[in-house]
Amino acid sequence: MHDASVAYSRLDALRNEHALDALILSSRAMRIYLSGYPFVHTPDREAFFLVHKHGISCVVSPLLQDELHKRLHHATYITVGSTQRLSFMDGLRMECDRLSIRQIGYESDNLLAQEYLALTSYGYVLKPLPIAQIRDQKTPEEIGRIRAACRITDRIYPDILRELHEGITEKRVVFLLEQMMRSNGCEPSFPSIIAFGKNAAIPHHIPDDTQLRKGDGVLMDFGLIYEDYCSDMSRCIFFGTPAQPQADAYMSLLKAQQHAITYLEDNSHQSSLPGKLVDQSARQYLTELKYPSYPHSLGHSIGIEVHDGFRLSPASDFTLTRGCVFSVEPGIYISGEYGLRIEDIVAWTDDGIEVLSQASKELTFLPV
Repeated sequence: MHDASVAYSRLDALRNEHALDALILSSRAMRIYLSGYPFVHTPDREAFFLVHKHGISCVVSPLLQDELHKRLHHATYITVGSTQRLSFMDGLRMECDRLSIRQIGYESDNLLAQEYLALTSYGYVLKPLPIAQIRDQKTPEEIGRIRAACRITDRIYPDILRELHEGITEKRVVFLLEQMMRSNGCEPSFPSIIAFGKNAAIPHHIPDDTQLRKGDGVLMDFGLIYEDYCSDMSRCIFFGTPAQPQADAYMSLLKAQQHAITYLEDNSHQSSLPGKLVDQSARQYLTELKYPSYPHSLGHSIGIEVHDGFRLSPASDFTLTRGCVFSVEPGIYISGEYGLRIEDIVAWTDDGIEVLSQASKELTFLPV
């Protein structure tokens, strides 16, 4: 059962730190974080949460109020919508005026321009804040949900390998893969990537009607949502025997990923660790072997969103601490020839570094 108390205490501490009367939560991810209600992906606003010293106020559509109340029993509810002839901004103004709220922090990357203009026209002083950063450190409960999501992903992986055969298309594999997720009661956490042969050299290839042929490499990057938390995993196999350079590249990539994980393990006794140094531990290993530097970060935070916040990259100024959960995913991409990526989810817990993804990473040749 979702416990809103940790989320509220973190948000209230942030409010106090900035000497604000309230925080407005507008993004889907922050609303899920506070309430535990699985808001769907939609451009339409379904609710705004107001976090203040007295607790939580929910300005909400009547379509969701009863479900939200099951999760946030002690919140105050202001129902708005066409039947009430009140807009969300009207509801926020009513509640802010009732509570004498004037100084308000908002999600700097989410509030819409017209919402900002409406609130400032009411006389409120708005301060942009990177509120989502409070999700960077996960609680044991959150890590448990991500771990469970990874376990389901692990189970699906060998099942999808059994579906691969000559002539099957990338789109068909995506369909089967996401059907397996749904049969486990989950939804994809992002559009699945299946890439055959030279298509895998495009890191975010969009699956198409390309058919699987003998000697192709197969790159699979997929994840799912379990109890509002995401998994994300990448694996590569070969359909038949690949050219030797590809097999060699795969083994080098696997060692590069292990370099990063070992670096994390060796330094997990420290209180913090610069993210760019973790990226460097894998990137430098590959470039010393004359492979091109991969055109993305080594990893990203994961949680309610599949890209939940920070990145581990050469330009990253983020410092990892206990409670961080993130991907470790170096890649090798040779344009027009082949591409490889190995990705696992890693948690830095009080007990050290835990690799949450457990699916096999052995060099695998499927029989043709």
